Order: sequence, then structure tokens, then C-alpha cells
Amino acid sequence: MKKIGLALAFAAAIALSFAGCSNSSDNSAALALLAVGAGNNGNSQIPAESAGDANAAIAETSVIKAEAVEGGIKFTIKPFSRAVSNPFIRVCGTGAESSEVRLHPDWADGSVAWTCLYPYVTAGNSYWIALQADSGLAQQTLQLKASSGLGAIPKEGSVSVTVAADKISATVNDYAIADKIPGGIDGLTNKRTLLGFFAGRGWVPAENLWDSAYITDFYMDMFTTTLNISNTDPVYANIKTNMTGTYNGKPLYVQSFYCFKKNGIPAEIRICCWETRLQPNEMVWN
Repeated sequence: MKKIGLALAFAAAIALSFAGCSNSSDNSAALALLAVGAGNNGNSQIPAESAGDANAAIAETSVIKAEAVEGGIKFTIKPFSRAVSNPFIRVCGTGAESSEVRLHPDWADGSVAWTCLYPYVTAGNSYWIALQADSGLAQQTLQLKASSGLGAIPKEGSVSVTVAADKISATVNDYAIADKIPGGIDGLTNKRTLLGFFAGRGWVPAENLWDSAYITDFYMDMFTTTLNISNTDPVYANIKTNMTGTYNGKPLYVQSFYCFKKNGIPAEIRICCWETRLQPNEMVWN
């Protein structure tokens, strides 16, 4: 079953995959994370903060706390005293484990603290944590070292996208999800495969800016390697209208995710698989 998804909190977050979950354990990963959040500061009521280091067992700002505990990393988002829209956490590994996973909390009341034990980390490895939101919050950046966990979910493979007159097709390559999630996929619920669509210049290093606008998303209620959006689908029409109108002549960015719920974790987990960029001459509309 295919659906038009709700608007996602991607606009700043997608830049991490282009600007980098670093393949080294130096400060470049931190700089990339901070750069992504910088664009939101002007609209934020809670200021940006950072804490922790590669050997820390606890890292804490006035908004979020992360603790290396038995079984993984424990997150606590403290109650918000003002409106914060769609907060979510990004967990980014370092070194050879440069994966990215996002946690979208089941959190209806921001006036009450939210806690979560996240198990998909490797003991002895350092992680960058970023708490972001659509509005009301500048990025909170943490770093700490895990002391226990099931092992990290790797980011591998690629996504191939074709825009043709009859459909938009996307294929996630070289990512056997059942083999990637520590412990396997048995018992996971709310499984879906998600695509996010953006248009614009993309990541502009000289300006330290992600200059691209969210258009829409599309998902299927299953783990699948192939998604097709027919030209009769409203999602296709929406993307076409944007790419032949407002963003005519600009690249189209497509990012793929595997999403699921795991018992005991009060959040949807989104594995950031990969993204691709299509140039204007690679899009053929009906």
C-alpha cells in the first residue's frame, strides 16, 4: 500500500548526508553537524548548545542529556517551556561506523520529559548526537562513547532514481535490511520504506548552507528495495509541478529511509540509507 506521508522534519537534517557523517573520528563530523543546525538559529527560541567529547560517558545541554549505560545510550529530552515543533534526534557514528539513524519521538506533550534507551550502538565507539526541530529549537550537539549496545546499524548501498513520463522509480541498492539491523527484523512493527524529495542548490560549502526546499515524501508500508510513483499519483503531480515551475532548472534530491518501531523504544527509528541528485536533463515529465 502506498501513501502520501506527512511533512517531515528533513529540511535541515538532510544536509548531514551530503555535508557528511564523517568517515574519520576527528572534528569534521562535529563541524558538519553544527553547520546543519546553523541555518535554524534565526528562528529558534532555545539557543544552540554542544557538550561532551569522544571519551565522555555523559553529555548534557540545558535541553538534552545522553548517557552511556548498559544496553546502549539513554536519551533524556527535558521538558520544553515553549513551543518546539517536531523534535527529533540524529545518531551519527564515527570512523568506519559512519552511519546515521534518526529517532522521531512518540512525544505528545513537550512539557513532560521524554526518555529512551537506544540500543543500536557499539561498545567503545564514539557517537555524535544532534537534537533538532522544525522550529523553536537551535541544534543541540553532543558527543560521547558507548559502553554497551547491540551494535550499530550501518549506512551502506545507494539509491537509484529515474524520473520518466509514466512514473518515478527508486531502487535501494546493496542494502539487505534484514542483515543490517542487529538482532534482525523479527518483532519490528510499523515497517515502511520512505523517500523524501527536495529541490534547490543543495549543500553549498562556501556558504555553509543547505539551500534546498522540501517538496513532499512518499512511502510504502513494508520494507522494499523498489518504489514506483505512477504519473496518476498526487505525489508525482506535486513533484512535477515544483520541478517544472518554482524549481525549474534546479536539481532534485531524493533521500531514502527504512523506518520501523521496536518494542520498548518510544520513537520511530529511521535508517538513513542514501540519497541521490538528479540534474534537470535527467527528469522527463509526462
